Amino acid sequence: MRSFLATRFDTWGHGDVFSHPHPGSATTAAALRALCCVVEPTVVEAATEGGVLFHLVAGEPKGRTYVIVPERTVSVPRLHEAQLVAWFEHLPQPPYEVLISEGWFLVDADPGDQIMLRQGRGADPIEVCDHHGESAVLGPTTLLVVAPLVITLKPQTGWLQVAVQWSAWTDEDGVGRARFQRMRAELAGAGWVRENL
Repeated sequence: MRSFLATRFDTWGHGDVFSHPHPGSATTAAALRALCCVVEPTVVEAATEGGVLFHLVAGEPKGRTYVIVPERTVSVPRLHEAQLVAWFEHLPQPPYEVLISEGWFLVDADPGDQIMLRQGRGADPIEVCDHHGESAVLGPTTLLVVAPLVITLKPQTGWLQVAVQWSAWTDEDGVGRARFQRMRAELAGAGWVRENL
């Protein structure tokens, strides 16, 4: 078992903001595919400008951090990239915003390894799990209410923010860095332009 150090950021301002000069369904689908390099979501929320919420949930909807509205909640056993894109493309109303802040966040470590997440003066051990053949950490948890990454996508304006809450995805030797870099490369290949956060 190995341990990897990471810091939990107490403030926003870490991560990336992207924009796309030609927002639309194809560019949004490309962004959703690229985001799957770093996370297999367990909950995805889409909000219309009028405040109507739609959810895509992996497993049984629990409503922990969202309100269950059965007719606007789709549940699947496991949320794959293709399911995410198909759900988005078949929403009955175009969303103003898509939020991903719960899921299995992918890392390059072995199951059983730990991320020692520093917060203030202490550090909490976060175990790396085997999630369907991928090494990942689940977030948020009862121990940590902040997920490693919080993703906000505004499809109509071509705006995307990937806020990094745990440094393991941005540290030079971070266990999530290679996947974060791959996500950046896939977004760039689809015409998304990275700005500073």
